[in-house]
Amino acid sequence: MVDFMREETCFVSSSCVSDKWPTWHAWSVMCTRGWYKGERHRKQVWAMYMSTVLDYAVTRSGWIQQDSLWWQETMQGFDWCINQEDVFAYELWRCMRTMRETEALRMELRRTGRMPERAVLRSSSVDKWLEDRLAGCLSAHVYGEPANTKWGALGSLASCISNDIIDAARDEAAGEPSNACLSLGLPREGAIRAGMLFQLLAMEVAIDCGQMGVLWLIAGTIAFWFTYRRYNYEMLTRMSPCTPVQGAVELPEVYVDVLKACGTFNTGAYEDVYERVMGKMAALCPSVLVEGPVPVEELALVAAGIRDLERSIDGTNSGSAVVACAAALCKLQREVPALGDMLADQVTVVGCAVSLHPTCGMYCRALWQAVHCDGVRHDD
Repeated sequence: MVDFMREETCFVSSSCVSDKWPTWHAWSVMCTRGWYKGERHRKQVWAMYMSTVLDYAVTRSGWIQQDSLWWQETMQGFDWCINQEDVFAYELWRCMRTMRETEALRMELRRTGRMPERAVLRSSSVDKWLEDRLAGCLSAHVYGEPANTKWGALGSLASCISNDIIDAARDEAAGEPSNACLSLGLPREGAIRAGMLFQLLAMEVAIDCGQMGVLWLIAGTIAFWFTYRRYNYEMLTRMSPCTPVQGAVELPEVYVDVLKACGTFNTGAYEDVYERVMGKMAALCPSVLVEGPVPVEELALVAAGIRDLERSIDGTNSGSAVVACAAALCKLQREVPALGDMLADQVTVVGCAVSLHPTCGMYCRALWQAVHCDGVRHDD
């Protein structure tokens, strides 16, 4: 994986590289189709690294002291981006301004032993709440919609929930003010169940309305957090049993309003919605006829990753094949775009299926953690 990363212009060989590269670069691979769009697209990814530095500097001891090369390279990407007059550049500036204020406040409160005030997620404040999550940059990077549009709000809010479900217990312990599962005024268990249903319904609305960019942002983010080293299924299966999510799930008003702004939706028992949406997603993965040579090694890595994902339901996967799969996908999308995009679809669908599964998915394990664990945050 590191050998492939060295081929990328945005790669910097320094400490914390196993976190730096996947944080935004591999996320972009999972969320976009035909992603290899040249220097502009890649510099957008590089500019988003700045948010990681701001966030991790407060919550991860290993990031507080960054080497000069890493910092200089990241700042160059950021400087390049803010000089561009487009949606992404404006969203980056807007979100980074809010993040910087929030993180400065958190650092000051930590010195006094206090916790920051919890941000409240309401229909009237969705856009402001999303600013602190860099959410507008997510939707602007993938399909050109800022967070203050209806499709920008749907895609960016649903994609934020992926990380928030897994981190709910730890974020509460660390005083994170902007976790969706902690900002709804609901018990953690109810908020996580609502987040899982909202993600399924958001993907279905996107499919029904032909908004494929929104779909792949949400689904790709779900699949990415599954493959990411810090959150992969192997780690969760070691730590947690499952708490099933079945039957009716109540959606908070803010989720209902965001969905209604984009289209009609039909709720029901969680397991029924899951089967319906996964069926629609599977139908979006046609076979592709590929002309010319195919990188056999990368194809094998992707196939192994898909098998590993499928085995996740019964807990027999190792997790390592899934991580290698993301780098192989990146190369395939560059060298054989049609095949790479088709395989990215398959990986994404399988990743969503095993994350959102109603009885033994990754979120069911995260749900058990949120209810039973103390939420101590580690620096891994």
